[in-house]
Amino acid sequence: MLITNHFRLVGIVYENAKYEERNDGLKVTKFTLVVKNDPRKPKEKNYLPIYVKGNDAVLAAHICRSGNKVAVNGRIETINRFDHKTGSINVEIMFIAEDTIYLLNKATKKTIDMKKPQVITDWFCPDEKETPNVKTK
Repeated sequence: MLITNHFRLVGIVYENAKYEERNDGLKVTKFTLVVKNDPRKPKEKNYLPIYVKGNDAVLAAHICRSGNKVAVNGRIETINRFDHKTGSINVEIMFIAEDTIYLLNKATKKTIDMKKPQVITDWFCPDEKETPNVKTK
């Protein structure tokens, strides 16, 4: 049996994505994806923090708007932090998106035709012709 660190999720973006350019030059976008647990229990949902790193972070900041439906492929990363006060190790689990597919725009209720050439940001933020708020050094 082959075991890999890979996930695929389809869900709705909970809040607009938050973009940040760190001091070391790394671009990061964070958003929360709402995913259903079980189709038979539609009220049960998970709220998963998704991180997009690198050049895809700018595009994700434009497209991952509240209510948009997206599919995310990626890997899970963990960070272990030692708490000196309690003497315990805290584990933080992060979902790192390596590929994001944008399925449905809430505002226009249109799916994206990936075969048709277009400026993809026009689908999701036609009124915004600028980049998202960027924190600089």
